Amino acid sequence: CSVAPFMTVVSRVAAPIVWFVDASGRFVLFLLRRKASGEPKVTEEEIRMLVAEAETAGVLGRDEREMISSVMQLGSRPVRAVMTPRHDVDVIDLTESAAKIRRTLTQSVHSRIPVTDGDPDVIVGIIQAKDMLNAYLKGRKPDPRKFVRQAPVIPDTMDALDVVTKLKDSPVHVGLVHDEFGHFEGV
Repeated sequence: CSVAPFMTVVSRVAAPIVWFVDASGRFVLFLLRRKASGEPKVTEEEIRMLVAEAETAGVLGRDEREMISSVMQLGSRPVRAVMTPRHDVDVIDLTESAAKIRRTLTQSVHSRIPVTDGDPDVIVGIIQAKDMLNAYLKGRKPDPRKFVRQAPVIPDTMDALDVVTKLKDSPVHVGLVHDEFGHFEGV
């Protein structure tokens, strides 16, 4: 704290010198027809070191550091690495009986379930279990086709962080992951 006022004075006195050196360096690069290096000013490794130092200093908690690290890892992962694969996904077939559809809804641990219409390779949308449950609780026998919602189709090569942005704008918040041939891979 005692050195801070001195450093402020030095930075203000040195500012014109720093500006002159920076401008002359840019001028020399212009004469040589070169561009300044386009390297990022802060690298991913530097961010990781800052987060580790912040945790050590007590500014960030362990959970916060893990969350920041997870977000950084998410940006470099393909959606395939974070999706639920097809064979682990509960699916409702609209051509099945009402009793079988109801059983699938009640036995599933998921609140949003992909829907097919006879062809197991073609997903027509998503049913939210709560919509069907509300109808059942009111004593009605709902038509599942009326509850099918469109879900965004996500290419399996898309980055996971881009998928989060795409799902944020979607009313369903579930994406149907397809490969480059249009085959359903998972959610």
